[in-house]
Amino acid sequence: MTNSINKSEVLQLKKLIERFRLFDSEIQAQTILTILNVYLYENHPDGYSITDLADELGLSQASASRNAMLWSKLTRKKESGPDYIASKECPVNRSRKRLSLTKRGTQYLENIFQS
Repeated sequence: MTNSINKSEVLQLKKLIERFRLFDSEIQAQTILTILNVYLYENHPDGYSITDLADELGLSQASASRNAMLWSKLTRKKESGPDYIASKECPVNRSRKRLSLTKRGTQYLENIFQS
């Protein structure tokens, strides 16, 4: 049996996970995927919503919302958060919230993905 796993890719992934763990030593994969998805899809023509995030990650809307709020200015426990993700009302559909990275969120990801 040949080993087709690329060790350098595994090491790179491990380093990235370790950088995310500096934010929270017990961070969950869905929390990491939340900020990554907001970055990847924030410029979608229709915006990127909690519903989109829930669908993409296979989470309930409540769970997607909790994960987004972990990165927000104010957490769901009404405590001060890191202010990496902002949620703004959609001008077309006021019940839809559009997610985007804040300047701090962009800087955070730039630090995570530094060369």
